[in-house]
Amino acid sequence: MKLKNRTLFFLCVLLSWGHSMFALPDTHSSDDPIAPTAICDDEVNVSLTGNGEAIVFAGTFDEGSNDNVCFAGVKVRRMGQSYAAFGPFVTFDCADIGQTVMVELLAIDCAGNSNSCWSAVTVEDKLTPSLHCPPTQSVACHQSADWDYVGTPNAFDNCGVANLVFNDQESTNSCGSGQIVRIWTATDNYGNTSTCTQTIYLYDNTPIEVHFPPDYVTYDCTTVDDLAPENLPAPFARPEILYEDCELIATNYEDWVFTAASESCVKILREWRVIDWCTYEYGGSTGIWSETQILKIQDTLPPVFTCPDDLLVPTSFTTCTASFTLPQPTDIQDCLPGVEVSAFGDLGSGFQYSGVPVGVYEMKYVLKDGCNNTSSCEITVTVEDGTAPTPVCLEGVSITLMQGGMNELSASAIEIGSSYDNCTDYENLELRLGFEPGPGQTTPPATDALTFTCDNLGMNVIALWVGDKSGNWGYCLTSAVVQDNVGVCDPDTTSTDPMAAIAGHVYDFQGDKIPDTEVRLNDLDMAMTDILGDYRFSGMPMGGSYEITAQKSDDPRAGITTGDLLAIARYLMGVDTITSPYQLAAADVDQSGTLDSDDIMMLHFILLGVQPDLAEGLGWRFIPESFVFPNDTLVTVGYPEAILIDTLGADFMNGHFVGIKLGDVNGSSMEDTSSTFQSLENRSIKTADIVIRDEVLQPGQEYQLSVSISAHLTGGVLQLSHPDLEVIGAEAASVEAVFLHAAPDGSTTLSWLGDAGQGQPAFTLSVRAKQTVPVSQALSLSAQSRAMKNAEDYGLALGFGAPAFDTQVKVQPNPFRETLLLQYTLPASEEVKLQIWNAKGQVVLTQFRPGFRGVNQWNLPAYQLQVPGTYFYRLSSESLQHQGRLVRMP
Repeated sequence: MKLKNRTLFFLCVLLSWGHSMFALPDTHSSDDPIAPTAICDDEVNVSLTGNGEAIVFAGTFDEGSNDNVCFAGVKVRRMGQSYAAFGPFVTFDCADIGQTVMVELLAIDCAGNSNSCWSAVTVEDKLTPSLHCPPTQSVACHQSADWDYVGTPNAFDNCGVANLVFNDQESTNSCGSGQIVRIWTATDNYGNTSTCTQTIYLYDNTPIEVHFPPDYVTYDCTTVDDLAPENLPAPFARPEILYEDCELIATNYEDWVFTAASESCVKILREWRVIDWCTYEYGGSTGIWSETQILKIQDTLPPVFTCPDDLLVPTSFTTCTASFTLPQPTDIQDCLPGVEVSAFGDLGSGFQYSGVPVGVYEMKYVLKDGCNNTSSCEITVTVEDGTAPTPVCLEGVSITLMQGGMNELSASAIEIGSSYDNCTDYENLELRLGFEPGPGQTTPPATDALTFTCDNLGMNVIALWVGDKSGNWGYCLTSAVVQDNVGVCDPDTTSTDPMAAIAGHVYDFQGDKIPDTEVRLNDLDMAMTDILGDYRFSGMPMGGSYEITAQKSDDPRAGITTGDLLAIARYLMGVDTITSPYQLAAADVDQSGTLDSDDIMMLHFILLGVQPDLAEGLGWRFIPESFVFPNDTLVTVGYPEAILIDTLGADFMNGHFVGIKLGDVNGSSMEDTSSTFQSLENRSIKTADIVIRDEVLQPGQEYQLSVSISAHLTGGVLQLSHPDLEVIGAEAASVEAVFLHAAPDGSTTLSWLGDAGQGQPAFTLSVRAKQTVPVSQALSLSAQSRAMKNAEDYGLALGFGAPAFDTQVKVQPNPFRETLLLQYTLPASEEVKLQIWNAKGQVVLTQFRPGFRGVNQWNLPAYQLQVPGTYFYRLSSESLQHQGRLVRMP
């Protein structure tokens, strides 16, 4: 390229941090078509100035841009602003901090050709905030956070202060006086920080004022616990402390409770004590304040309660008196706990009575609360003879019709002199006689005699009714066999065929005759054994074959006693022996051919009434007398139950049977039957007492009731009624075994085996109470309860011994944090005193409260013991003296 002569003019401008060039107008023509070369600094860091801005000239971004002929200069602009003009510089501010800003650099030659390049600009703020703390200050303790007193620092930053905080380094005592070194820190928006330090001195310039709570009187239904400070409204609750800033205040109180005070029923003297530990010295008067607050409960309302219903008490089964416990009033409502309940009247005073004869008695209940307010009610107690007489029948009679075709049987011929009643003497008992009563019949017949006719031939079930002076009736069943020995009912009895008689007698393995046994001949003819156990079939055609069988229908459980159960149990245990094969056969209750525990279980279930259907299989078995057991110790051998006559050629008088009653090992089924028509062994039933310690049971609690027996008995069956108790189980103490069954109707049948020893604990009954009730009121014994001493029957009566009170005090938990429970038992209602001392021997608590017969509880809140530590206590009453140590934990 050919250059021409030209005149060039350059203007150089030097500004701060950079330069720019540009060409003057070209006055000569030139040919330069090539654009300059633009060279940029790739990365440029820019720091803002104190005013938050920065001006950067174009030369800062130029790293040697040039032109081949004539280079005019550079200009610059920010990208992202497409319409912005290029200029000598660009500006940045706080908004650009932390971002990458792209800048375009324009290179220009003298011919007006241009070229561009780009730089990445990082904008930074390297300046820390300006921070000036307030001067040192001296202020009151509570003013350390009051900016009006301690001041705040001045903070400034070019791009703004983001956060201003302080951290205190305290050198103060427990009362709040001392020094605080407060370090302030200012942080700008981009993390630059500055700090300064201020010193603050704290002092106390306001003495406290203590305003104690005023006296308090309530007429509401409330308790002493309800008057605890946390339950009272302001200003009666606690002392009010004013100007408490540089103090260390402790507040406590001590209560003295007085009942039956003259102007109120309950008065509490509450001594408040306030201590400032910053100024108080032990034994001094500075820094301590005290005052006594009086709180009163003025209750004029008597207790409200539900009076028990009138009481109807039956006499016992064995005596004409009653033993019972008066029911307690229920739903007792009163302002204060511990309402005292008493009862008095025609029976005397108290709640437990024994030996009360038949009659009507008025009793009055009086309820008195701690404020001596009383309320009362009256009930009527009626003791009546509700026990029917126990009739004793002659076991089977035979009646022969007279020539007129009838005969009469009187009640006195059936009653053998052994019937008895608990209240009515024998000579005053009334007798009636009738046929077997229908279902549900309770009314006796109108007459004391029965007339039999030909319509009554054979066996008839009749009932002997016995009544007492109170109108109670009981009956026993027996049989009357009506015979026509003179042929008045069937006059046409002639026959020319040769005849013979078949006869015999039926007895048990002890030799006792068994009357009223049905003897059948070839399952056609039937005869009943008489009172002597004899039977006879007359006019039997000779030459025929005959089979004689016997059967007897009575109560399957008749004669089954605990004596039989003991006999089998002792045999299996090897304690006793059973030598008679007939007794072994009777002991095989389940007819398995062997004796084992299954026989004991089955017989025991029958005694308990657990499975009544089992008793249906306990009938009589009749074995021909002529049968000889091959081994007296074996039961497995089968035995015949019929006598066979191949050919009757003459009178057969040896049709004898030995009867056994399954389960009746001792043969008691026939022990009442004598060998004469009119004579029976007159056995009187003795009575033994079942004694249980009386105590008051609480709902939901389980108890172990020790049961003792007043006589040496070998076993027995109790039928207990207990609607307010749940019987859980029973465990033998000194008897051999105890069996228990609880029925769905709330009753329980209990059977025991073995002699416990007179007055010794026999077994333990486990129960759970459904409501608050004394044992003597919760348990009753039915008249069907029986016991045995060998083969002798005993009636049973339920008695209750006085509770043995355990006055041992239980304190739990100890140590404690919140509430301490003291539990103790009292034999009678009496006032109880609780006194507590601290480790220095100073009395810190004295309280009184009424105590009641039985178990009592005293709840002691932790706040009543001032501060945590070791204390000593004494619990005392007329019958109780107990002291010990307790620990309150923080």
